Amino acid sequence: MRPPRPLSALLAFLACLPVSLALADEGSAAPSPETRAQRVRDYLAAPSKEAREALAPLLEALDALPVDEVTRLIRATRSFEKLDGTIRREVAIGKEKVPYLVRLPQPYDPSRAYPLLYSVWGPGVQAQGGIGIWAPAKEWIVVSPSLPADHRERAGYASEATGNRVFPAVLGDLLSIVHFDADRVFVSGFSHGASMAWFTAGFLPDRLAGAVPAAGTTLLQATSPPGSPSVMENLLHVPVYFTVGLKDEAWMVEQSRATEKEMTRLKLSHVYREFPEMGHDFPREEMPRILEWMSQQRRDPWPKRVRQATSALVNSLGRAFWIQLVNGDPGLLLYDARIVEGNRIEIETQGVRALDLLLSDRLVDCSKEIVVAVNGTEAFRGTVRPSCRLLLDGYRKYQDPVLLYSVVLPIKVP
Repeated sequence: MRPPRPLSALLAFLACLPVSLALADEGSAAPSPETRAQRVRDYLAAPSKEAREALAPLLEALDALPVDEVTRLIRATRSFEKLDGTIRREVAIGKEKVPYLVRLPQPYDPSRAYPLLYSVWGPGVQAQGGIGIWAPAKEWIVVSPSLPADHRERAGYASEATGNRVFPAVLGDLLSIVHFDADRVFVSGFSHGASMAWFTAGFLPDRLAGAVPAAGTTLLQATSPPGSPSVMENLLHVPVYFTVGLKDEAWMVEQSRATEKEMTRLKLSHVYREFPEMGHDFPREEMPRILEWMSQQRRDPWPKRVRQATSALVNSLGRAFWIQLVNGDPGLLLYDARIVEGNRIEIETQGVRALDLLLSDRLVDCSKEIVVAVNGTEAFRGTVRPSCRLLLDGYRKYQDPVLLYSVVLPIKVP
């Protein structure tokens, strides 16, 4: 027979349990605000999957909370140190490291959420170029990545596919370092960097409030193969301010004009400016107007319509707003999804086999029946149950304190 465990050992075991276990409010369907906050902190701070599994039952009492309340609890777990000047960081992309620079506003107040500008340059230029061009943006956090001189893609940076992996990795790394406003993130680029800025805006639109590319290949030239749906409509929720010099010998102004014409036809929000005396350059004299325009833009994180022409290559995350691609044919994948009256979601697809709908009470009434029709055929009809754990897991995965969902609804294309 095993001898009784000493009292001291029992007390030591209890001391190791998460604080929220002691605040479990046994029998209570409505945990106190302090208990809610502690449970969220414990779950997000859990060091392993096993530790999160042990805490998961305590989150069930929070399932009925509105997404806005859980968002507030998540934000309350974040704290930032007082930093100064320019910070050097790096992120891992596969087995490789990509360094980047962060220039903070002067002075920098960690209690304040600042707008963030992600600036990329053409090939062969270090991050200082992307930082330096935005010297007038004194109230902004400015970030610029740079590949090492011996990197295999150095000659062609910013490579669009590489750039679309670096961008979310940098945002995720910065999330716990500096205090930026997730609804006021902009991407800018010059020359080949402009190409990446257009790509990021088109294929990762849910992270951006706007884009400022200058003198580079636009999304209009990215449509492939001929006759396939235009990826320009991916910019439905990303306003663009783009510029070109009429004496630019490296970039044909006709392509910029064709892009402006197409954006006007599609009624996409944009500003287009030509500079008669400027060559292949970034229009520094235009900076006050650009900054004023940027100050007026904010991300719409939960639009009622999401439209993407994409592929696994250019969007490795597979997500845009509340649509998560799961499986599809090789090549172009297209979906156009709308939330309409009566808790109904209508989706048109091309090349898509399966997708997940990432929903919350910001988009639908989760207490009522939801109907999903895909290509004119009903693919789902029923009720769903929101989950606080899904909200927290989504935050951990996508590293965005706003784009949170409490329901994952798998949909197979009929």
